[in-house]
Amino acid sequence: MNIEKFAISLASTLPNGRPSPDGAPWVYITGASDRMALAGIYRDLALGPLGWVASWSHDGRMDESTTMVDDNPLALPDSAAAREALNWIRRTEPEWLVNHSIRSFLFARLLARHRGMRPGVDYDTELLFLTCVLHDLGLTDEGNGSQRFEVDGADLAAKFVAARGFETGAVDMVWRAIALHTSFGIAERCGTLCALLHGGTVIDITARGSEFISDAEAQLIHDAYPRRSAVRGLLGAIGDQVAVRPEKGPMMTLPAELARLRSVNELTHLENQMIAASRWGS
Repeated sequence: MNIEKFAISLASTLPNGRPSPDGAPWVYITGASDRMALAGIYRDLALGPLGWVASWSHDGRMDESTTMVDDNPLALPDSAAAREALNWIRRTEPEWLVNHSIRSFLFARLLARHRGMRPGVDYDTELLFLTCVLHDLGLTDEGNGSQRFEVDGADLAAKFVAARGFETGAVDMVWRAIALHTSFGIAERCGTLCALLHGGTVIDITARGSEFISDAEAQLIHDAYPRRSAVRGLLGAIGDQVAVRPEKGPMMTLPAELARLRSVNELTHLENQMIAASRWGS
């Protein structure tokens, strides 16, 4: 039985549970408690052999066609969807943000290897790539809506992958991973895709948890995709959005805190601290 249909059907029997009126599975289709139950169902039904949630390809099977080529740390998936996603962000994002998104994928894949995860078995390389390269769409003019940037970006990315034939279960995982990628302590426990996107972005921006990455691998990645002051660019872009549209920074969120620091002229101090503490510098 289709996992998505089963999960939604079961969620509909829960108190106050209801399918989304527009049928979009990547938004909160039930109340908060029901949504958590639905996420738990996904985990229980799709657990991989190492205990991480598996990602799904277009037809519901694990995609084994986009594994790392000859263990080349710079290899990128070459599917039609991957090429379209890369072309999209190159048209709409500044170079520093494009490079950050690609590096996040490369670091996430190294993290998966470090954890003993197998491409095509424990995670879908193409889906991981799409999630990583599209995760900051909320910082573009096209993605700059009325919600916090993570949610705006998740909505756009979900529409992109849904339009290219991915099953609703995969679309939902992409949405959740991007929406939660700045949620420390939560993203790590919401499945493979969430954990790898979060881990890849954290490694790229702060270098935390990068000890397993060799200097040679890191240099190769940074030579191919230079940082271009990514820390200042990212923190500044998030804070700037909220300064213009306060509703994009709900209380107690990362965007709200960056906007607060910006308002009291402390954002540059935070950037300097992060750069000084990072293995990568800026």
